[in-house]
Amino acid sequence: MHDTIIDNLAQLHSDAGKYDSATISGENGISWVSNAPQHWPNAIVLKRELTDIEKMVSNIDANIYPPTILLATDNIPDINTLKNYELREIMRWEGMYLTPENYCKIAKPIKNYTLKKVSSNEEVKDWYSTIKPILLPTKTMSEALLEGFCNNPKFCLLTGYYNGNVVAAGMAYSNNSITGLYFIATNPEYRGKGFATKLVQTLIGNSFRNNSKEIILHSTTAGKALYSKFGFTQAGGISTLWKLGKF
Repeated sequence: MHDTIIDNLAQLHSDAGKYDSATISGENGISWVSNAPQHWPNAIVLKRELTDIEKMVSNIDANIYPPTILLATDNIPDINTLKNYELREIMRWEGMYLTPENYCKIAKPIKNYTLKKVSSNEEVKDWYSTIKPILLPTKTMSEALLEGFCNNPKFCLLTGYYNGNVVAAGMAYSNNSITGLYFIATNPEYRGKGFATKLVQTLIGNSFRNNSKEIILHSTTAGKALYSKFGFTQAGGISTLWKLGKF
């Protein structure tokens, strides 16, 4: 796994968790944000192999750690070990990265389509209304977090409008010259028209102009072909493990 992918994810969670007054901590290759149930972020990010599984599960059961673990798929123990500790893999993405020399512009102009950088509490409502039902159906982002997104220069939120209708949204998060793309979503009624492609290209271009050395993301299986056209390289899987019965 490309180290910058997990590192950016861990720092994103830490920076976002501050706006919710969540418990943020870390030790020995582990960082975690313990938030209110069903709030995002609320997870462990593991930067190494899951070797001390008994201790980790014990801390989850004691509510010291949050109930989900994000880690490189290669670092997951075998399936029987997971079952023994009541852990289940509930999601998997493909980690990908892009450097300036490999970047290819692929989006075409779209008439009556505009992209707007979110800068106010009113504008962030349009952004959140797009990503929430698609990417966070069982989670919520607090008003304090959404306001923090607007005011922290590490975060760049874009909303796409077609003929005045909200159709797409996404976010770039920059830390130490590495930018991660997160929460890329298109309203189901408007998919297949290039709206997300144009939004992603804009986030990439802005990031490189602001001196990012690398852009990372976590892609679904369906999205890998599109991101490969931009020049992204696959770097291995990222998995979410969940402790049964914990929320």
